[in-house]
Amino acid sequence: GYGKVHCGTVDGKNRNHYWGQVAIFSFVSGGGRGPCLNFGASVATGRILTFCHSDTTLPHAWDKRVMGTLEHEGMTDDDLSRMRIVRVNSCAFSFGIDTSQEGLSMPFKSSTKTYYPPGIRAVEITANMRTHLYSLPYGDQVLSLHASVFKFIGGFP
Repeated sequence: GYGKVHCGTVDGKNRNHYWGQVAIFSFVSGGGRGPCLNFGASVATGRILTFCHSDTTLPHAWDKRVMGTLEHEGMTDDDLSRMRIVRVNSCAFSFGIDTSQEGLSMPFKSSTKTYYPPGIRAVEITANMRTHLYSLPYGDQVLSLHASVFKFIGGFP
């Protein structure tokens, strides 16, 4: 189990200020990641939920990109239908690994050597192929969806 974990929630109430209200809630019930994320979703009040690992770096203007994707830049259902566009109900970013020396270095405790894992680009490529082919992104890719969709599917297992 994960024991005590902290979940943060972001509430985007004002369309001109995407960050909205940020609140940190402690989840101490245990049971793993799924129950923790479900707890965070249950106390969130925003229309869109975004789940992100604490060690994930978000891309520039991530919030505007999520809102633009899920809200279809403000288009109505009639507009989408006329343009034959299917409404998106969730989104994720492409997977990428920080390959800078600082991002990749893992110093061994017993020496001053630094280890750089081989095949790091293969991990990125296969993770992104998995996402595009099967619509199964990893948590590192920042998952965003409408709160109503999250509630409809019953949350995380």
